[in-house]
Amino acid sequence: MGHYSKDCPKPKLGNGGSKVIALIANLAQGECNRLIFLKGKVSKQKVLCLLDIRAFHNFITQKSAERMEVQLEELKAPIEVHFADGVPHPTTLQARDVPLQLGNWRGKVDLLVFTLGGMECILGMEFITHNNVLIERHNRLVRIPSKNGIVRVKAHEVPNVGDALPTP
Repeated sequence: MGHYSKDCPKPKLGNGGSKVIALIANLAQGECNRLIFLKGKVSKQKVLCLLDIRAFHNFITQKSAERMEVQLEELKAPIEVHFADGVPHPTTLQARDVPLQLGNWRGKVDLLVFTLGGMECILGMEFITHNNVLIERHNRLVRIPSKNGIVRVKAHEVPNVGDALPTP
């Protein structure tokens, strides 16, 4: 189900092997409807997060990290992030134990810092598996277990083709 990147309106991420693969290419409109965007807060600042099962790690842009006054630290070794152009872009910064709120769910996440092609925050498999997240794509709903029971978070509307990504 491939397509040419010039025909794509939305960014996506993926992963492969020991490298993080960030395919900053857009998706065809039909594929956009399969994406799960969640309104939330990172360090008490509003953010729109993409829940992406193809991304292994969690990500935040450096600009967003600075705006949210997130404490950054150097990684012990750089992690190569590969964009659609095939050029490796090493990231050397991370934010650890960052407060995250999605609906009534609250927890902490580790975030790698780099440019995400328009997305402020991407929550990958690291977040999904660590928190036993259940994604009901057909209902556009995410369920996250918490100490008080299951928290249901409704997906945000998919941004329109050509529009800027919405602010939460």
